[in-house]
Amino acid sequence: MLRAWIAGLALAALAVPAVAVDAGSPEAAVDSVDAYLARTDAFPVAPAAGPLLTPMDGGWDFRVTAWIIAPKANIEAKIDGKGGHLETDYGDTFISGARVEAIGRHFGGLLELQAGGLDSNDTASDYTLTDMRADIGLIFRVIGLNEGRALKLDLFGGARYHQTTQDAGIDDDDEWWEPFAGAEVRIPFLIGDIVSRVTASGFDVGPTTLQLTATAAIEFLIGPVFAQIGVRYEDQHFTTSSGGGYEVDAQSFGPFVAFGLDF
Repeated sequence: MLRAWIAGLALAALAVPAVAVDAGSPEAAVDSVDAYLARTDAFPVAPAAGPLLTPMDGGWDFRVTAWIIAPKANIEAKIDGKGGHLETDYGDTFISGARVEAIGRHFGGLLELQAGGLDSNDTASDYTLTDMRADIGLIFRVIGLNEGRALKLDLFGGARYHQTTQDAGIDDDDEWWEPFAGAEVRIPFLIGDIVSRVTASGFDVGPTTLQLTATAAIEFLIGPVFAQIGVRYEDQHFTTSSGGGYEVDAQSFGPFVAFGLDF
């Protein structure tokens, strides 16, 4: 009888942990390594990786850029029924401008001003073509990473105010509004970014048949301050309607430098 009573106590003691295991105790024991590895809670589950390219998160990205250009140009000009071919060398004229951009998560705005012209002393009377334009438009950020230097793609467009003056002994000038559209891509490259922009305007709205501007540069960023060194090509063709009217078909190419803030 005593042996039976002791055996009963031992069986009761062993039954307590068994009940705890059946009740789902977090400290449940396993009898082998393979059994432990087979448990679903053995290792934390890593979160799924997000997309490589995502819109910028919140806030606004502001950029202010100022530049100066020293182009060389070929000009086919006609004023008051008289025309001719002219060429200007690098540095005959400097063109300057500034651009302000503000971009949020997906959309933003821009304002750009540029003034300058082309000057040639190869004719009997000095020839000067001055050009001033003001762009106001919207920006759509197609691609933009959240942090740091990264691939970016912006599309933009809006309205351009254009004013020109041609002087070849006979003066004439004109002003008009026209649409513009373009794209800018930014690609990280070693110690800087490669930045390329293409802008087209006119599209036969007003006197401009088509004006195409393309730039390519390397940008160096130190904190919020950046500098760009690159080249710019421009092809413009317009026929004015004021006064006696004049026609200009000009292609220019030259280096430029730019400085600005990104904050």
